[in-house]
Amino acid sequence: MAIKQILWLTVFLLIALGLVWLQLSINREVVSDITVLNPEGKAGSALVAYHPGLSDFMQTVTLAFTDGLIASDWRVELTTISRETPAELADYDLLALGVHTYWWAPDAPTRRYLKRLGDLADKPTAVLLTALGQAGRSGAKTTALIEEHNGELAKLLTLYTLRPNDDDNPSRPNREVAVEMAFKAASELVGLGAD
Repeated sequence: MAIKQILWLTVFLLIALGLVWLQLSINREVVSDITVLNPEGKAGSALVAYHPGLSDFMQTVTLAFTDGLIASDWRVELTTISRETPAELADYDLLALGVHTYWWAPDAPTRRYLKRLGDLADKPTAVLLTALGQAGRSGAKTTALIEEHNGELAKLLTLYTLRPNDDDNPSRPNREVAVEMAFKAASELVGLGAD
């Protein structure tokens, strides 16, 4: 009887430690340098900041979004969301955020960054929102956060890792579809920048 109780306690503790590790991992900030892409871009200047998360999916779709901006001749500054991410947005025509959905809500680093930014002063803001398969609540909360901070939501694109991104053709590779969608979303932001 005592061995069975010890076994159950051990399993419970391992699960609890796993959940603590997961929570800490998804909420940690990753500091990275700012990479300037297409420095001579004439369409406008964009700050693209994303929370990398636990897989490379967010980075992949963010880079595709960035490629779409560059194809439209934007100057892009790319970085991860952290305490080091620029908080002064006056030099940017667009703020683009890569936001993960965790526990049906936008990730904590993004929420902290928006709080640090304070008033977005009607700054056009694009959001790449990723989720496993359900993002409705997270999308609504992200939209509310942008509006609460006086940002202008220019684009909200939801991309899934498990659920098909192309409902008309669910057999297409999800990552491939997400990359295409992110690129296209960025190219649709023509006219937001200072010509």
